[in-house]
Amino acid sequence: MAFFGVGDTEMLVIMVVVLILFGGKKMPDFARGLGKTLKELRKATGEVEREFKRVMDEAENPPPPAPLPRPPAPATVARVEPAVEPPQQPSQAAAPEIKPPAASPGDDGREYHSDI
Repeated sequence: MAFFGVGDTEMLVIMVVVLILFGGKKMPDFARGLGKTLKELRKATGEVEREFKRVMDEAENPPPPAPLPRPPAPATVARVEPAVEPPQQPSQAAAPEIKPPAASPGDDGREYHSDI
C-alpha cells in the first residue's frame, strides 16, 4: 500500500505512535475521520478528472453552432380602398341650401348710424 509514498512499515509505525499518544479509545474516531477525509479527497479528484475530460472532449469535438434566429417577417399593410358613394338620382338632388347672412354684433333690430 503506497499512500503518499508511505509504505506498510511506515504506516504501522505511525499507527503505533498514535495509539501510544491517544490511547485505544480514540483510535476508532481517528480512523473514521481519516476514512471520511480520504473519501472526500477521492470524490473531489474524480470530479476534477471528469471536468477535465469533458473540456478536452469539447475541444476535440466542438458542439454545432446554434442556429441564428430568423428575422421577423415584414409587416403587411392592408390596402384601404376609398369609399365611393353611389351617384345621386336627378330627382333626389337637392338644391343648395341658402343661408341668411350672419347677424352683425350690434344687430338687435335697431338702425345704427355712424357719425363718422
